[in-house]
Amino acid sequence: MRVYELAREAGVSSADVLSAAEKCGADVSSAISTIDEGDVAALKLAVSQLDRRDAEAKRAAKRARSSEIRKAAVDSESDALSRHLELAKAAARKPGDAAKGAHWGAEQFSAVASAPVPDVLRNSIDLFIVKRDDLKTVIAGYP
Repeated sequence: MRVYELAREAGVSSADVLSAAEKCGADVSSAISTIDEGDVAALKLAVSQLDRRDAEAKRAAKRARSSEIRKAAVDSESDALSRHLELAKAAARKPGDAAKGAHWGAEQFSAVASAPVPDVLRNSIDLFIVKRDDLKTVIAGYP
């Protein structure tokens, strides 16, 4: 039997089995190490005595940290999209528009920055597709 198999069977992590193996004196070094037949029973007993609340607390902490990382990534992507939309709006303006008072103001930017990402993407398509004539279309400035 391998360490990871015992861990899965007992519902604990391989690290927990490895630490129990160290306390029992079993000769294993990684999750894929094979446990000697004589050590399996002792390890099963040692693993069964582990406090399952510790394992659950570790799993909960890991899930919370994972959730924080995902949220930070989504926030970062949202910020990048908002900056990109601001630049796209500025690039889409015609040179004469500035004289007429057309500009990308704080009101427009805050409306885009506070919108949910799917809505921003859906509404931003007009910024990236420009029809030149009946047959030609430009997407994001590329002919």
